[in-house]
Amino acid sequence: MSKAKKTALGGILAAFALILLFLANLSNVLDICLVVIASMVMFVGVIELGRKWMLIMYAAVTLLALLLVPIRAPLIMFALFLGYYPFVKSLTEQLKRRSAEYVIKFAVFNAAAVICMVFFKTLFFENVTLTNMMAIIFVIIANGLFLLYDIAMTRLITMYMYKIRPKLFRR
Repeated sequence: MSKAKKTALGGILAAFALILLFLANLSNVLDICLVVIASMVMFVGVIELGRKWMLIMYAAVTLLALLLVPIRAPLIMFALFLGYYPFVKSLTEQLKRRSAEYVIKFAVFNAAAVICMVFFKTLFFENVTLTNMMAIIFVIIANGLFLLYDIAMTRLITMYMYKIRPKLFRR
């Protein structure tokens, strides 16, 4: 794919992800779902453009969302984990050992989850105290949801590669 086509496709995908992040602010019910769909747009960026271009898309979407998106909660989820996770996933899935792949994925996720917790606590829940038991339950539930997210993204990527992509990019 030529550089001009990569730039055009990257711009379209970045604009779509930005629109999804903006729409996440309009709905209290679908905000997390729309952020996950924006993450899927980043997966398409990795597949079609490569990791370098996907990181440029991620930076553009994150910086533009900082300027344009009024509510920060969906943006924080995107910026601190879901936006760059396609890059992490594409790197780790090249490893030969599945156990090493999951150790790295969960380490990156848990580091991002701790940073998100600190951000959310300082921005939104200053007066709320978390007990150790609440933190442990949060970590267990969050890791389970992350595993479901990873499996779902793997299946969506497979569907994209074998069903959607051949129809979009016919030769």
